[in-house]
Amino acid sequence: MAPSNNPLKLLTWLKSTNETIDDSKVMLPYLHAARWIPAAVSPFMNELRPGIGEGDLVNFRLFSAFCPEIEQALKAFDDSTDLLKLFSEKISAAANSARADDTSSCRKATADYIFASAESRILEKKSERGWNNAYTARALCPLKYLSEFDDNQELFMAKVRMGTIKIKASQWPSFLYPRDAQYDPDNIDAGLFEGEIFLQFLRNIYTGPTSAVDGVRWAGKPSKAEIHGMDRVFGRCVAYAAVQAYFSLSAIEQWMSSPREGYFDLNDFFSNCVDLFEVDPEDPWVEHTLDSLTRELPSLKRGYKKKRKSDALSISSDESDADEVNAIYAQREARRKARRLGHVQNKSTLSGAKEDQLLVLVKL
Repeated sequence: MAPSNNPLKLLTWLKSTNETIDDSKVMLPYLHAARWIPAAVSPFMNELRPGIGEGDLVNFRLFSAFCPEIEQALKAFDDSTDLLKLFSEKISAAANSARADDTSSCRKATADYIFASAESRILEKKSERGWNNAYTARALCPLKYLSEFDDNQELFMAKVRMGTIKIKASQWPSFLYPRDAQYDPDNIDAGLFEGEIFLQFLRNIYTGPTSAVDGVRWAGKPSKAEIHGMDRVFGRCVAYAAVQAYFSLSAIEQWMSSPREGYFDLNDFFSNCVDLFEVDPEDPWVEHTLDSLTRELPSLKRGYKKKRKSDALSISSDESDADEVNAIYAQREARRKARRLGHVQNKSTLSGAKEDQLLVLVKL
């Protein structure tokens, strides 16, 4: 009997033959889906089962959306603890391998993305990056502090290394913004995730390294986006690219369960990025940003389809890491109130115009 992606047949086949769970014919559909977990769900999803937290449940729901067989598979394995453990380990290994491949690709290309074409220096050692190098430090510096950084780069970097200046995951790094962006405390999300450096990392991951610099793809093999049927940029892939970019620019040597550099925790950073898109998915900034980024990815341009608003996942926000994150939410609420007020005023104006017309008719 040929192996199938039907989970019940998978379990039966494993028991009836003495094959290991590594057999690619049996595991292929699951491993294929697992490799999409970091880029489409979370690079920090370690548990295959839905956990007790809301974040765990959301991650599992997203995974099962593109691998619907997984829920049946887990139920089928309930009476086979050893097989379930091995199966889960293989899923996690595939996901971690995909994340590591992206990390390696981004790390190798970092120098090309941050240096001008005239520069030839290559940041081979991770210890030379982060707040130990003026180029990477400037990219990691929150936009709100960039003027202070440029006034005295060495002093600013030293203060960050000593912890005198605390850079946190709630402050948006300048590499996420265009090079000429100016910090606007009243409109913090203007230009966010539209930076040239960030776009190169985003393309590297989803449409391949050859497309990263100029957005023109010439590789023969299908890209990650094409392999997994991605036709539009969504919030979690933006967050994943931001995390991979930060990790590549930083001096963090190894990817751990929650990698951090100083006070900047990448797990928190990922959550903050995701929340900007998922907490309030109907905010005009969300649609504008995702539309703009979709047009920047070459293999998505051809089959671009606008995502329906009803497809957006809405989750609650964790406010434990406030600062610029909550400031953006407050600014969005203010914009909504302004739009509502404008709508009421327009209705009032129209009503007044109708009354004037009636008075004219009465006089006639």
